[in-house]
Amino acid sequence: MKKLLFLLAVLVVPFMIVAQPMDTLTTYFEDFDTAPYKVTISTSINPPAPDWTPSTTLYRSSPQSIHSPVDVDGNITSIFTDTIRVRRDLNHTYVYLMFDQICKVNNLDEAYIDYRISTGTTPSGNLTWSSWTQIQFTPTSSFYYGGATNIVGGKFTDQAYTIWNSANMSATPTQAWWKHELFDISQFVVGTSNTHFQIRFRMRKTSPQGSGTQNCAGWFIDNVRLLSSLTEIIP
Repeated sequence: MKKLLFLLAVLVVPFMIVAQPMDTLTTYFEDFDTAPYKVTISTSINPPAPDWTPSTTLYRSSPQSIHSPVDVDGNITSIFTDTIRVRRDLNHTYVYLMFDQICKVNNLDEAYIDYRISTGTTPSGNLTWSSWTQIQFTPTSSFYYGGATNIVGGKFTDQAYTIWNSANMSATPTQAWWKHELFDISQFVVGTSNTHFQIRFRMRKTSPQGSGTQNCAGWFIDNVRLLSSLTEIIP
């Protein structure tokens, strides 16, 4: 059933995006084709250089995606979106996260999706935020409509899809490796009072020194989109 829903999503959602019906709105989109990007990029590996940089070799939409290698020293590399508004003014109660990815990250390491929601404002009017929270999911989670078959602890690794060749850490990704992901994140980011939210992609080497997992190609991400909707896209 999940595979059927995923197939329907792949076929139907792109048409909804183009048509943009009155009850569905793209509230955020970043394809990493033209700088400046609508993300904040960590600088933990070699400050002040960004940890994530454009890849013109692998991309879901031409001419490029964004990519981070696996840092041998275990530094966290991350990107998080600009502030996204919860569209209560349109009575939207559904929010969907879509993106394309190649996650050539070993199962001993971490590649997570996090979120945080606004909690109020400072006296000067700046937003205050909750702590980052990891989205915990499995292939059978009711809010996950991607095609991954092996997800443990809510993290993406090269075991998620057979084509990512988890048996060979040094395998070189190709264009055929791209996978499309779709999450209904309504329950996480549409709270009772928050006005905004953000999404973060976070990666870290947690395997022992000498494991060699840093030889994996890392995480490639493209076409990050947030949809806000009055009704369920996938009922």
